[in-house]
Amino acid sequence: MNRWEKALEAAETHDCEAYIISNPVNIRYLSSYRGEASLLLLSSYGIELFTDFRCLEDAEREAIGECKVYEVPDNFTLLDYVLEHIKRRSIKKVAFESKYISYETYERIRSAFECYPIPNGIEKLRMIKDESEIDSIRKAGEIVSQGYRWIIENLRPGVSERFMEIQLEAFLKTVGAEDRAFPFIIAAGENAAKPHARPSNRLILKGDPVVFDFGVVYNGYHIDVTRTFFIGEVSSKVMEVYKRVRDAQERVLEEVKPGVKVKELCEKAISLLGEWAQFFKHSLGHGVGLEIHEAPRLSKSSEDFLEEGMVITIEPGVYLRGSFGIRIEDTVVVRSGGVEILTPLSKEGILCL
Repeated sequence: MNRWEKALEAAETHDCEAYIISNPVNIRYLSSYRGEASLLLLSSYGIELFTDFRCLEDAEREAIGECKVYEVPDNFTLLDYVLEHIKRRSIKKVAFESKYISYETYERIRSAFECYPIPNGIEKLRMIKDESEIDSIRKAGEIVSQGYRWIIENLRPGVSERFMEIQLEAFLKTVGAEDRAFPFIIAAGENAAKPHARPSNRLILKGDPVVFDFGVVYNGYHIDVTRTFFIGEVSSKVMEVYKRVRDAQERVLEEVKPGVKVKELCEKAISLLGEWAQFFKHSLGHGVGLEIHEAPRLSKSSEDFLEEGMVITIEPGVYLRGSFGIRIEDTVVVRSGGVEILTPLSKEGILCL
């Protein structure tokens, strides 16, 4: 059973005869179409993609073989045309993605059919990656590995966080990145204590720990990695925290396997951080794929279990406000025989001068 058939099967369990997909990421996942201005319809008639003349050629070229592509006439809105298309088939009950439509759109669907909201139907399918998806993320990992080597060669005292951001992004695109995966976090010294710091004009100085959180997109798939670099010798306190975060991250990675409860993995990380755990306030990680943040979310409140084929991050960190921060992150695949690390970069606290 292919992806769209699995998605339709989930809708059919609620007696729905059709399923309208409106999230562009989910449309790409099911049909391979990467563009905009589209809706996807799943039913016993198959998988059908609707778009306008601006995107028609791309849709016809990119969509999977069994996907029928329709051009929406200019006297119809996209939604109205799809609803008319469904009506012609005497379909009575329709599922829709409740997280991605406006109330107005909901009212228009509800006025035409009995309808059923599905908030995370496709996202649940996307949690488990097939080998083609993992291969794309692995190739993204090869690109960030080149970025890591570029950082080693170019990070030095006197350059700004902003300079490193601009130059790193440009380099990654020249070696094969489709795009950056998210706005990079490059944060030196006290700025590194901000988990979502924005690169600034602050100069990177001797004695600074510098957090680089960066990633790229390859073939639509994202990757995420964080390393903390040292500009020359750093304080004993920085080294103490660094070693604690590094060791905690490595030991948690050893526990990543199918059947492990996410909550227990988070508790393990907190325990390993010891007295520094009070300064670790974000989740342990997140799923990665067609979006940089996907299910599952690795938090203390999660009731999820790890499953074979999930691609997740493991990223403990310690943030001492006004002083410094340390984070180490890898993107990995959950495998029955042990974790596969897709970002196999050194974690030795590289000294740059």
